[in-house]
Amino acid sequence: MSERKCVNKYKKPDEQYRCKDSRRTKIKKIFSIRFMIPFDIICKKCSWVFKQGKKINALKENVLSENYLNISIFRFYFKCPQCTKGVSLKTDPKNSYYIPEINCERLTGFKKHLN
Repeated sequence: MSERKCVNKYKKPDEQYRCKDSRRTKIKKIFSIRFMIPFDIICKKCSWVFKQGKKINALKENVLSENYLNISIFRFYFKCPQCTKGVSLKTDPKNSYYIPEINCERLTGFKKHLN
């Protein structure tokens, strides 16, 4: 019985101390998170309104090709509950803002001045 509960497995010294190339190359990491909508947005396909503060399940992706002053930029993917089309937002650390990207736009008439 105790053999099945063993957490530590023996690894050969070659496998244990082998230098991995994954440290040198950046890997695209995608995480599933619980995300809160930062402002009112509307789906372009079905006109469904996402109210500010609504919690949804989203995929968080690190955008590797872009950064601002060594600050990572993230992209959040989620689905519209009405039409199940993909919607995405991207962070903008320069202006402390989120940029609506795919299949969505900001609902209110207020637009933050972006440099």
